[in-house]
Amino acid sequence: NKIALWMMKPSDRYMVGDFDGDGRDELLAIADNGWAHLMRWDGSSWQWMWGNNGANKIALWIMKPSDRYIVGDFEGTGRAQLAAFSDQGWAHAMYWDGAGWQYIWGNDGGETIHLWFMNGSDRYTAGAFDGGKSLLLATAANGWAHLMKFEPVP
Repeated sequence: NKIALWMMKPSDRYMVGDFDGDGRDELLAIADNGWAHLMRWDGSSWQWMWGNNGANKIALWIMKPSDRYIVGDFEGTGRAQLAAFSDQGWAHAMYWDGAGWQYIWGNDGGETIHLWFMNGSDRYTAGAFDGGKSLLLATAANGWAHLMKFEPVP
């Protein structure tokens, strides 16, 4: 039960996005034990692109089994970015530069994203709801919702 070098387990999570901007989606696999691999399909088989060797990190993000991940083109570059959220109020966005993952933005554990106060039960969804770059929709169990757009600081 392998995809490229990835040994699949029932608890694995998979994110799909065009991380390298070539018009084809790549597959990012994340395991609860701190492993992560990025793979691409070459038309006949899966090819390994990157792995963290079980280091519990993607860019500056320190991975935990309870973390949540979403993929979207938050910068509007035509390349997918990865956003990570923890139950402890941390949030982080990163992108694939062709050789490794790079930090874009993080809230330093401040428990907020813009005006949104983060809770462990919140849900996050990405979509090009206005036809442009991906927006982040945060929803809470109490019925609150907040739609946010990433705007880089000049």
